[in-house]
Amino acid sequence: MPTELKLRRLKTIKPISLGVTYTHRDENFLYFDGWSGAEEKHRWTEGKSVSILFKIDQINALPAQVSIDIVVFPLKIQHAHFLLNNKSKLSLIISQPTQISLQINKSDFIEGVNELSITLPDAQQPGNGDSRMLALAIQKFLIGQTGKMI
Repeated sequence: MPTELKLRRLKTIKPISLGVTYTHRDENFLYFDGWSGAEEKHRWTEGKSVSILFKIDQINALPAQVSIDIVVFPLKIQHAHFLLNNKSKLSLIISQPTQISLQINKSDFIEGVNELSITLPDAQQPGNGDSRMLALAIQKFLIGQTGKMI
């Protein structure tokens, strides 16, 4: 159940634009639930389940198929399972910095707030005195034409 603060914050995010690359700092367009605060070059997951919420207006204007592309780098080897609005999209093992492309049908989006959830069973403390449970650091996020590099 979303908290009152989360619900208020979700009302303030702006709709994303197709083909625009957003960074880990773009909190006017992306709501990072379960993530750390933005660091200089990235933002870490905190725990075994996180999500990125974003708003899409005018779904009918989207092409039939788009991709959600994110640039991440892992803490050690990470198993990751991606869901969009509770629909499974991809499971993979991430062992090095990579761009992940999720192929999405237009019908998988909903008008308004959408949720990209990531399950990370291998999240762990980094062993440097940091008590957070880390798995992936995100740098960039894009919804655009299939196969576009960001």
